[in-house]
Amino acid sequence: MDNRDISKVLEKIADLLELKEANFFRIRAYRNAAWAIADHPTPLSQMLEEEKDLTELDFIGKDLAVAIKELVSTGRLAALDELEKEVPPTLLGIKRIPGLGPKKARKLWRDLDILDVPGLEKAALDGRIADLAGFGEKTQESILRRINRAREKGTPYEEI
Repeated sequence: MDNRDISKVLEKIADLLELKEANFFRIRAYRNAAWAIADHPTPLSQMLEEEKDLTELDFIGKDLAVAIKELVSTGRLAALDELEKEVPPTLLGIKRIPGLGPKKARKLWRDLDILDVPGLEKAALDGRIADLAGFGEKTQESILRRINRAREKGTPYEEI
């Protein structure tokens, strides 16, 4: 597992924590670590093989070092598995649509039981999003435009 892969997992955890409304500082810790790891010149897997202390890296504390070691050695992370049980990872596609950040994605999930981009599109076509407090007709139309634009470009739903 290379540094970019590790970084992506940490970023996904930060996104899921954000959707869960977790502690801001915890979310920021994962984002900062993901950023620092992505461009680190030495592969973390190599550093672990050489038994180097990952906490010497910027933004990597004791807990993150343990998580990275677990991820590199097993290819999985128990913390991510638990988060994915609590927050549907398909919500990440909704959060990526410009104008729909974590708060709006969470509201769509909780109020309209929208779990993914196809569900979001159906709700917008049915007019249910415009009726939701904090959204309105313009937001609903914007969502449909952005989904259609992504479809025209051939972008998969999970990458919108």
